[in-house]
Amino acid sequence: MDIAEHALESARAGIDTNVRLAPLIRPGTKPVPPQEVTGRIRFTTDLKQLRGADYVFEMVIEDWAVKRPLYGELDTLCRSEVPFGVNTSAIPITRVASVTGRPDRVIGTHFMNPAPLKPTVEVIRGHHTSDVTWRARGRC
Repeated sequence: MDIAEHALESARAGIDTNVRLAPLIRPGTKPVPPQEVTGRIRFTTDLKQLRGADYVFEMVIEDWAVKRPLYGELDTLCRSEVPFGVNTSAIPITRVASVTGRPDRVIGTHFMNPAPLKPTVEVIRGHHTSDVTWRARGRC
């Protein structure tokens, strides 16, 4: 989901390129047709499309003035059991969780750069992140 159609098209093109280049960057990676990957992704500018999501992973700019209202909207739209993955390295997870009605289901993630070449993602617990959410992080 993005706020602009051109950003979605750029994302789709970037995914296509990354999928095509994956075998060159990571030897041993099985070649996959890009459309096989993008065919499993729903690209939309309509936030309401997240209503049926089982997990929401957010990657907006590191700006509290942007993240705060987004989490309020997500909290209203998504089922109460849906966990939120916060992409941040600067905003405390507990702060983000505090604007939701599900602080136990908010967990932080931070991709190392360059993300396509790094095999790990830093996962950060907030003060209220539950053990259930923490244990489920590997399945998301």
